[in-house]
Amino acid sequence: MSAENEGGYAGGDDYGGYGDSRRARLDPLFVYGVKPEVRGGIHFAADNVSVIYAAGCGVAQYNSKDRRQRLVPLASRGRHLTAVCVNKTRKLLAFAERGDRPHVVVFDLGDSERKKVLRCAEFKSKEVVSLAFSHDSKYLLAQGGAPDYSLVYFFWEKNKVITTLKGLTTQKAPITGVTFHPKDHNVICVVGAGFFRMCRLTEGVLKPFGFAKGEHHQMTCHDWLSSRHVLIGTKTGKVLVLEEAELKTTLDVFAMVQVIVAEPATMLQMSARKQQNT
Repeated sequence: MSAENEGGYAGGDDYGGYGDSRRARLDPLFVYGVKPEVRGGIHFAADNVSVIYAAGCGVAQYNSKDRRQRLVPLASRGRHLTAVCVNKTRKLLAFAERGDRPHVVVFDLGDSERKKVLRCAEFKSKEVVSLAFSHDSKYLLAQGGAPDYSLVYFFWEKNKVITTLKGLTTQKAPITGVTFHPKDHNVICVVGAGFFRMCRLTEGVLKPFGFAKGEHHQMTCHDWLSSRHVLIGTKTGKVLVLEEAELKTTLDVFAMVQVIVAEPATMLQMSARKQQNT
């Protein structure tokens, strides 16, 4: 806690009758807990010892070596975090704040400096549900939530909107995540519960291509395995493997786990039978 003297002795009975106009300001030293509902909530910083995560009224950066915490505050009081991401070098942080006109803050973790505040004026939604930096850190995707699920593609350093996609889906198939291609900022991937799109930026317009039958799968997460392959996890325990934007195979993780668990029991039974026979 730090105290600020705003005018020194004022006399009278102000501030509980002590006649002192000094006002106390509380500065947080440590925020306990995390906010698991914030999309993309936990990352390692560039030093590989600091963990970045949503906590309380900001984004916490906890150094596991010296056990100290630094809090990156929100740009506006009274707002709530909805999404967090870091760039490839893990030196830039972006986080979204809920509001009638939600906005995205880009923060430099090395210089502890707020770089940009991006306004999502195109949204009907009050929140951003997912954020993603491009591989070169020049561009930023902000995916809005219900009711319109609009996507904004920012050239964030210039505070410029490159393009938008409006009305991507409905509340029956909510979007859960967006990412850039790991080497090409013109290609993006959008995934949701019963929704999948890969889009390519052509002449300022995001145009869909490739696999588009996501309505049969409750997709919960995705990641780029390489520049040619995307893995998509589903609620039913399956992993869809896409190659060059086309579905190549489906892996049933639940079934694979059951086989792995069953194998030791089968081996024990065979061993017991051999001992009985001998």
